[in-house]
Amino acid sequence: MRHFIRKGSSESAVLRHLLATMHQGITVMDPQLRLVLVNETACRLLDLPQELIESTPDLEEVLRFVA
Repeated sequence: MRHFIRKGSSESAVLRHLLATMHQGITVMDPQLRLVLVNETACRLLDLPQELIESTPDLEEVLRFVA
């Protein structure tokens, strides 16, 4: 997938801004199925508490909480 980020821009700052302003819930898991990224919209939609997110849960923990 092609993308463009202006040279000199911080990719992490751009990503943080993008996640903060998106109206869609976004979650990303690593190859071991641990939560790597979740935006505020996803937290609100799934009713995920901050304590769970900060513990770097795996997919099973997130699904158990949501169930």
